Amino acid sequence: MNALKATTILVLHLGADHDIVFLVDNWYALRRKLPTLTLVSFASAGHGPHMQYQVAAARHIAAFTSA
Repeated sequence: MNALKATTILVLHLGADHDIVFLVDNWYALRRKLPTLTLVSFASAGHGPHMQYQVAAARHIAAFTSA
């Protein structure tokens, strides 16, 4: 965990509010410990929100990588 706290690498997480594999609450808890984490949560989506919201996910990824 100390390595995560000290990283300067930007991290993007595309998540979903109905993901039963990687609960969004866990990512919010991790956000407090990982300062470079950017969270994007898709509403009414399950595991693999990039498959349900392909265009929106692509736009978030493009914006993140161009920053």
